[in-house]
Amino acid sequence: LRFFGYSADEIIGRSISILIPTDYYNDMPLILEKIRKGERIDRYETIRQKKDGKKIYVSLIVSPIINERGVIVGASTIAADITERKRMEDALSRNSMRWEIMSAITIRLLASHRPKEIVSELCQRVMSFLDCQVFFSYLVDEKKSHLRLNAYAGISPEMAKQIEMADIGTAKEGKNIVVENARETEDPMINLLK
Repeated sequence: LRFFGYSADEIIGRSISILIPTDYYNDMPLILEKIRKGERIDRYETIRQKKDGKKIYVSLIVSPIINERGVIVGASTIAADITERKRMEDALSRNSMRWEIMSAITIRLLASHRPKEIVSELCQRVMSFLDCQVFFSYLVDEKKSHLRLNAYAGISPEMAKQIEMADIGTAKEGKNIVVENARETEDPMINLLK
């Protein structure tokens, strides 16, 4: 119990529920039902809460305690902190997803005869991965020396119409477009994007 932040005196005699975050209370009926049946729970991964309120991932082994008459009188729990392992697994999974998305996007763009038309669909995947709410994709309109909205998500078609053409600096392929003091600009286009 030390890694939960409690001393033996603080925890002995108290309900184990003090270690369970409110959004994980549904764990207890499952565990108790198995213990009542005399079953052992092996390597059950869940989340528990430390004394300071911090949540950690744990792997539990829960075994029934049976007296000399064969009656279940309690449960013994072994908990291992697996928080770092779960973080590493999540990071690896996220990195793998990132590479899968990049690979899929590259393949689709290179295989397409009209890559501009699939940008919106591909950006939707990237948005989902990045947990974004809005995206804009502009292309250079060389005839008008502007940027033209090519794809978008997270805004209404009416809003898209308002930001369809971007008159920000000189839009030329291969050049960076710089907007100085974007937060303070009075440009109505930039104000719409804020």
